Amino acid sequence: MRVQFIGVGEAFDETLPNNSQLLEWQDCRLLIDCGYAVPHSLWKLHPEPEFLDAIYLSHRHADHYFGLPSYIVRLAEDGRSRPLNVFCPQGMKEVILEMIECAYQGIMSHLTFSVVIREVNAGEPVEYHKAYLDFAPSSHPVKNYAVCVSAEGRKYAYSGDGNFNEHTQKLYTGCSLLVHEAYSLDEEVRGHAKIIDLLPMAQKQKVQALALTHLQRDIRKKRRKEIENLIKNSGLKVFIPEVGEIYEV
Repeated sequence: MRVQFIGVGEAFDETLPNNSQLLEWQDCRLLIDCGYAVPHSLWKLHPEPEFLDAIYLSHRHADHYFGLPSYIVRLAEDGRSRPLNVFCPQGMKEVILEMIECAYQGIMSHLTFSVVIREVNAGEPVEYHKAYLDFAPSSHPVKNYAVCVSAEGRKYAYSGDGNFNEHTQKLYTGCSLLVHEAYSLDEEVRGHAKIIDLLPMAQKQKVQALALTHLQRDIRKKRRKEIENLIKNSGLKVFIPEVGEIYEV
């Protein structure tokens, strides 16, 4: 299994595209989240219209799903012919369709391919391309599903936004790679995780590698050395990925 970091930034970081990864196993390519700054980053790395098989959208905040309209319109312009699958939490399908219609009125009826939106539920695994996708609600102001993908004997998980809880911790147990939002270093921020709490959680859940993304922009710039010292002293395999970076799970 292979993970490429398409974006690593939070919603309002002017220097980084929104949090997003490209997950690849066997012959499948799954984009994890598609915020408004993600398509341009993805096009730079992988412009081919038939490239993606599916997209997973973790929740209905703009920096996690507002990139979908522009992405699908360019796919149509570039001649995509095969269906694009979109997975999202239960109750989000109509919101996605309304957003696309607001962005590009009537575009869905003019696409050269179908967009298949499939709602998922926490605790109900989905089999897809010889992999299993499982979901758990994080602690966030809106419904956010963390996702775990089990394929090729490996286990990847992504938090989306939100602090960990008993549901997501169970999902993360034994992960080969956990990509977790790390908005705060040590300050309480409603609906987000603190790095000082993530490190012991990852150790407790026997996470093999932890990637810290979605760092608050000023913390990423001004407190990077503190974070790196915490990582060094944790005894865990932890890293702060950059855009385009590839991790072999």
